[in-house]
Amino acid sequence: MKRVLVSSLMFFLLACGLSTQEELVLSKAVGDYVDAVNENQVLIKLGLSHPRVVKHYSDQGKDTVQKYFDLEKYSIFNYVKDKSWDADQSLCIRYQYKKEDHQHYFYAVKKEGQKNWLFIDERDTFLFPELFEVNN
Repeated sequence: MKRVLVSSLMFFLLACGLSTQEELVLSKAVGDYVDAVNENQVLIKLGLSHPRVVKHYSDQGKDTVQKYFDLEKYSIFNYVKDKSWDADQSLCIRYQYKKEDHQHYFYAVKKEGQKNWLFIDERDTFLFPELFEVNN
């Protein structure tokens, strides 16, 4: 089992094109994002979300931002990397998880030359046609 897991991890790292250091940074960022969602840490989730998502809901008013980012009934467990692709000078990685017998997704996105990973929930992919038009 361990050999299969290591082989799978190596295959993904090679396919994704991430160095070991980049993979560690991604892993920490994803862990921080999932923890923020699961522990209802609204300010951390705001900081890790793609700025376009935050702006979209901010433009609709304070109540909309609070409602969207209040995560009490929202959780992510047993997530796995599902797919990765390059689009618009960005590396995009899709994670999948099951909730109430339905498949759900969230995305980690890193623009070329940037150090930080930003996150997009499946509800917000419409804000990023350049990233998700073909690959979603």
